[in-house]
Amino acid sequence: MTASISGRSAAWSTRALLGAFLRMPLLTAGVVFRIHWQALKLWIKGVPFVGAAGKLLDRLLGEIGIQRREVYIANVLKCRPPENRNPLPHEIESCSPYLKRQLATLQPRIICCLGKFAAELLVGAKGTIAGMRGTVYRYGDSKLIVTYHPAACLR
Repeated sequence: MTASISGRSAAWSTRALLGAFLRMPLLTAGVVFRIHWQALKLWIKGVPFVGAAGKLLDRLLGEIGIQRREVYIANVLKCRPPENRNPLPHEIESCSPYLKRQLATLQPRIICCLGKFAAELLVGAKGTIAGMRGTVYRYGDSKLIVTYHPAACLR
């Protein structure tokens, strides 16, 4: 597997990527936030949502009385698409079994999908975020809600 960090290409073994993924803290507060890929460098460090989007996420969580350390953040993809492009359908399909195992293990009460790719995968239907918001869906025994990705709110 090849990934790009700061414009340089680096070869990553599956074991190295899984090791980096597993270093992320497992927090089970009953809420799981789903996002699509942010940046490989931050993912390897286990720090999703940094910068302006991270600050916005922290503020929004704080407004409902939750701290970031109380939620588990999982990505739709387990590797970064070239040039940080949107994931292709076959890439989402390839990674979905891993995500579904994570969710089965966590058994969250609430799943909040941040963005279109997470929402379409877990809701099981195509649509816009605007059209999906405001509805409480079911994913297994979990309640699932959909909202915008914090980076989209900053555009």
